[in-house]
Amino acid sequence: MKKMIKNVLKNVFRRKKSTKVVSKRIPQLIFFFLKISKVGAPAPRPAKRAKDEAGKSKDVETIDITADEVREFNERLKERIRAKNEIKEPMDTVKLGEGVPTHWKQRYYFEKFRIKQTDMVDFLQRIKKAYIEGVCWVMLYYYQGCPSWTWFYPYHYAPFASDLVGCSMLKCGNKGYFTKGEPFVPFEQLMSVLPPASAVPAGIPEKMIQLMKDPLSPIVDFFPVDFALDLNGKRFTWQAVILLPFLEEDRLLKHVQPLMAFATDEQKQRSTFGRCYLFSHFDDEELRKTVDEAQRNYETDEGGKVALSEKDFQFGEIEGFELGGVSRNIPSPIEQSEVGMLAIEKSMGVSGVYLAPKLTEHICDILQGAVPIKQQVEPHELADAKTRKGFGGDQARKLVYTHLGHLFGKDSQRDRYRAFNQKKRARDDRANEKRRQQIAAEQGGMGMPPRSGVPGLKRGHGM
Repeated sequence: MKKMIKNVLKNVFRRKKSTKVVSKRIPQLIFFFLKISKVGAPAPRPAKRAKDEAGKSKDVETIDITADEVREFNERLKERIRAKNEIKEPMDTVKLGEGVPTHWKQRYYFEKFRIKQTDMVDFLQRIKKAYIEGVCWVMLYYYQGCPSWTWFYPYHYAPFASDLVGCSMLKCGNKGYFTKGEPFVPFEQLMSVLPPASAVPAGIPEKMIQLMKDPLSPIVDFFPVDFALDLNGKRFTWQAVILLPFLEEDRLLKHVQPLMAFATDEQKQRSTFGRCYLFSHFDDEELRKTVDEAQRNYETDEGGKVALSEKDFQFGEIEGFELGGVSRNIPSPIEQSEVGMLAIEKSMGVSGVYLAPKLTEHICDILQGAVPIKQQVEPHELADAKTRKGFGGDQARKLVYTHLGHLFGKDSQRDRYRAFNQKKRARDDRANEKRRQQIAAEQGGMGMPPRSGVPGLKRGHGM
C-alpha cells in the first residue's frame, strides 16, 4: 500500500488523470503522505470494517481523518505543485542593460524575433508600424468603438521605445485608415481562441472539432498540441509568453463556414448575434418609467423605442420584448419537480432590450460640471533650481541630440551642439556679469575694493 501511495503522489504532478485516484484514496494518501514526509505523522487509528449496501462486511481498510489533516495535506500538495512550476534560475539570453545598448538591443531582436542582421532595418520599420497601429486601434476602440474586426498585432513581443522614431510619417492616425471588416459569429470566434481540449465543453459542433484534431485537417496547424513557452525572465510557467501560431482569418473561415450547413437548429441559433438585455431594480425610477413606456409601445404594436435619460449619463434606447416590462409575473421553470419553486408574482425586476447609441467621433473636452483638481505643484517649486539638477533640461537635450541627431542631416548634430554650447556660454556670461555688478555695488557701498575672480566664489582679501 505504501509503495502504491508513493507512486500516486509521484504521478499527481505528471498527469491530470491521477487526480481521480487521489480523490478516491484520500484517507490513505493523507496518512502515508505525512508518514513519508516525517513531519508530525499521526498515530495510526484502528481500522474499521466497511459495509456494502447489503450490510455485509467488506475487506476495505479505512482511516478516520480530521479537518486539520485534510487542510495540511492540501497545503503540502499546493507547495509541491508550486515548486514544480517554479523555475528557480530562468535562463536569460538577452541580458538587457549589460554592455553597450546597441548590443543588448540586437540580442533582444535576434533572440525574440529570430531575424538576421541584414534584415534589421526593414524589420524595425515593420514592427514600428504594427505597434503604432496597435496604439491607435486601442484608442479608437475605447473611445469610438471597434475600428477594425480584422486587424491584429503580428508579433509576440513589443519593440523598444527608443526605436519608435519617425512615427509622424505613419498614416495610421488618419480617419478611415483601418478596414472595418465583419466580426466572427460565436462558433467562428470559439474556433479562433480555444484549444482542441476545450472544444467539447464549449459545445462546438463535432465536424468543427474534427478540423481541430484531425492530423490531415487543412487548418490543423492552427491548433498545435505542443508549443513553446518563453519565460521571458519570469519564474513561473503560467507567466510565460505562449508562442502559438497566428491565425489566418481567410483560411479559417473557408473551412469552418461550410460546416454550418451540418449544424442542428439549436447550434445555428447559438451561432448568431442575439439581443442585449438591460435589467434593473424597481427602485430605479427613471429607468422604470423608460422601460414601462417602451413595453407599452411593444404590446400595442407601436414598436416605438424610448431613449434613455442622458442627464444620468445613460445613453442608448430601450425596446420592449415578450418577457420584458415592470413587475412582471415570472412562472416557475421547475414547479412540478420534487424540489419545486413557486412562481414570482409582481417581481421587483425591470427589464428591456438595450440598443446601443450610434458611434460618433470622440471629442476631447471637459465634461460639464467637472471640478478641476487643485494644483499640487506651486510655481516657486517649479522655479527652484534644485529640482532641475537631476535628469532634465540640459542633460535631456544632450541625450536626445546624441541619439537622434543623425535623423536631421549629416552635420546637424555637430551644428546643434555648437549652437547649444554658444547659448549656454552666453547665458552663463550674462549671469556672471550680473553677479559681478551686484558684488561691486555691495563692496562700493561699504568702501571696499571690488574683488576679482569667479563671481560667487568666496576668497579672503586684505582689509
